[in-house]
Amino acid sequence: MTSKILTIFFLLASTIAFSQTDKAKKDSATKLVLADTVKANKSDTIYITKDRLVDKELRIVLEETNRPDYFKYILPILTLLLGIGINKYLDYLKDRKQIKKTGERWKAELTSLEMPITKQIQYLEDFLAEHNKEVFGVPKLSIVTSLDCEVFSSLGKTDFIKFIQSSLSKDYKDSVIFSSKVSSFISIVKSNTENVRLKFNEYLDGTSSHTTKLSLGLQELLIEFADFGVKIEKEVNGDPIQHPGYAGLLELFDNEIAPKLQTGDYDIYELEKKFFLPLFNLLGHMRLDDRTKKMADIASGCMSSIKGIKMEKKYLSENITTLISHYKDDVKDLNEILTELN
Repeated sequence: MTSKILTIFFLLASTIAFSQTDKAKKDSATKLVLADTVKANKSDTIYITKDRLVDKELRIVLEETNRPDYFKYILPILTLLLGIGINKYLDYLKDRKQIKKTGERWKAELTSLEMPITKQIQYLEDFLAEHNKEVFGVPKLSIVTSLDCEVFSSLGKTDFIKFIQSSLSKDYKDSVIFSSKVSSFISIVKSNTENVRLKFNEYLDGTSSHTTKLSLGLQELLIEFADFGVKIEKEVNGDPIQHPGYAGLLELFDNEIAPKLQTGDYDIYELEKKFFLPLFNLLGHMRLDDRTKKMADIASGCMSSIKGIKMEKKYLSENITTLISHYKDDVKDLNEILTELN
């Protein structure tokens, strides 16, 4: 509406200007001066009656007025200034529209973050409930990808600051402070999401390393147990099962290791309770037999791997608990920001 009024004013001014120019041209036009008998007071029109022309000599003398025409010099300058003013005003309207559009986009994107954060908290709590069970396995961990906050990198921060100034009636300094607060919040949310991935991947890597060591230890333990059986067989010159210590070890290996020997699908908690702890008990009774020393050393290495897996599990539980707390703080911070924006 304002731009239309400005345009009408420009056209009206131009019309007036051209009208004044035309009048100036008329004022500077030639005059008719009648010698002796005809006198004219008006510079633009002279009326001569018919009877005055009969049998008379009429002389027409042309005179030009010397009044300077300043308006013809002023008009181009006024037109130029008016054109510049209109362009500046149209640019201002365009910028104001862009600033408002950018600011509303910031508000919309910030508002849409609350649900993903809440959903991520629920995902982490569900994961933690399964993860804390004494079961050797990795529960599914879901991560809300929108919490990477990549969309905010495409939004203009300068226009957002201007939007804060105009919409929240803040001065430039306070607007910059509030904009920095929003940017820090976004960085924290993004960092929390990156940490979820980082801590989970560290857990997978650590668990994988300990599991590999445990598998290699079990294979080495089986080989050593077989060598021990050969030594007992030579000692008794017959079936090694006749040896009381060997019979107990054989039963333990047959019940807990042999069934899953092909698949390797062992549960560390079951291995610890049902195999390694009984194994240490049996080897303890045979501690004076040097032939069992290597088996005891290998079994100790396997138990260290199991403890390593447990520690990785504990570290992840602690990290996930901390991240849940951080996300809950993010929800509070977001509500404060949205309250101030609205």
